[in-house]
Amino acid sequence: MSKEEKEKQGFKVTDRRGFTAEGDRREEEEAAPPPGPEKAKEPAGPAAAPPPPRGAEPGREGPRGHGQEAPVMDFSSFVLSLATTAMVHLGEVPEPGGKTRQNLDAAKQMVDILGMLDKKTEGNRTPEESQLLEEVLYELRMKFLSKSNMIQL
Repeated sequence: MSKEEKEKQGFKVTDRRGFTAEGDRREEEEAAPPPGPEKAKEPAGPAAAPPPPRGAEPGREGPRGHGQEAPVMDFSSFVLSLATTAMVHLGEVPEPGGKTRQNLDAAKQMVDILGMLDKKTEGNRTPEESQLLEEVLYELRMKFLSKSNMIQL
């Protein structure tokens, strides 16, 4: 089926909830899933589950889409994500569209969020996480002061 045919075909929404909008119980035939091709039942047990993606923690699989595995989010990834956002607001890194803009108020807010994260997680981080957060905060604070003409680097 071509892409154009799929677009023309549309889609159908089937309500599978056990209750109607009025709160009454649905009839069994209404709540049953629509008939479709029968799938062969796979054996239950350890062999049935696919192996977790490389680098993933057990029980922490992210959503996948378009054939890509979602990166595992940990504290360091979160800190780097916030730092990247701050760098975009400082005009140091281009936005996804390729433009660079400076928004010092938004940059200050991101630096403040990282500072709050530093205080609230103190004593609960690994030495590597603490070092990363300390270095990121120092770098962002210096860049912010430079951009706001408080100091010259």
